[in-house]
Amino acid sequence: MNVNQVINMVMRQVMRRVVNKGIGVGMNSLSRIGGDKSKQSKAGQGDTPPSAPQVQGGNTGKRMRQSTRLMRRIGRF
Repeated sequence: MNVNQVINMVMRQVMRRVVNKGIGVGMNSLSRIGGDKSKQSKAGQGDTPPSAPQVQGGNTGKRMRQSTRLMRRIGRF
C-alpha cells in the first residue's frame, strides 16, 4: 500500500464516522419532535382537562412513522 491509499482509507473511516454520527443526531432530534411541548404543557396543568396542544402531542407517533418512511425513501436513492 502506498501513502495515497493509506490516507484515503483513513479519510473514508473518519467520514463514515462523521456521517453516521450526524444521522444519529438527526434521528434523535426527529424522535423528540412534539414530545417536549406536550410535557411542558402537562406540567403546568394539574387536574384540568387536556387542552388542544396536549391533544396534538398524540400525533407524535404518526409523525415519527412518516419521518421514518421518508428517511427510508431517501436512503434508496
